[in-house]
Amino acid sequence: MIIEHLVAWVNGLRSGDYEQIQGSLHCIVNNTVAHCAVGVLDKVTRPDKIKLYEIDTCGGTAAILRTHGIASRGDDWRMGIGIGWDIVRMNDHENKNFNEIADYIEDNKDKFLGVKHES
Repeated sequence: MIIEHLVAWVNGLRSGDYEQIQGSLHCIVNNTVAHCAVGVLDKVTRPDKIKLYEIDTCGGTAAILRTHGIASRGDDWRMGIGIGWDIVRMNDHENKNFNEIADYIEDNKDKFLGVKHES
């Protein structure tokens, strides 16, 4: 992951601009586009390429995590390897809010920055 993307992700999570959801990257909830934590990463780093998903598959999440170099293997949070899957667990299964997730990213920024970004 590159530093500019990490900073944009943390800022996006803390901004209050995104409604949080579990189990989908981006979807419409109550006439509002909502995002999971990985969906925010996608939105702030690729704003022109976002597609709204009614139901997301782990494959879309895995692709985003691999694109940013924060998941090396696996298409499922239970078997995936890489710090990115920690974010999925926190968002979808531990009910952590965006500020708690941003704290985790900042506390572990060396791990997030220690891997190369795929072109």
